[in-house]
Amino acid sequence: MIGERLGNWLSWQRLRAKAWGRLALAFLALLVASNLLLLHPHHPHFSLEAIPGFWAGFGLFFALAMILVLKKVVAHIIGVSEDFHDRSK
Repeated sequence: MIGERLGNWLSWQRLRAKAWGRLALAFLALLVASNLLLLHPHHPHFSLEAIPGFWAGFGLFFALAMILVLKKVVAHIIGVSEDFHDRSK
């Protein structure tokens, strides 16, 4: 009973995936804007930390870097041909 209700709710939410994505992007934009306009570090640990929005840019840069590394390097390491397991011996 609970599993069926949860499944119905999840399928209902899947239909609204674009709205959830837009809401998440708006929230992230609000966080970056608040960092740029309202929040200023009083005692930065290093000089780059004093730049408004540094941590947002830092996170974006390394997220993109991880995507590229995983797509280019790791995919070739773990990728096998489609008939790898069906080859006759």
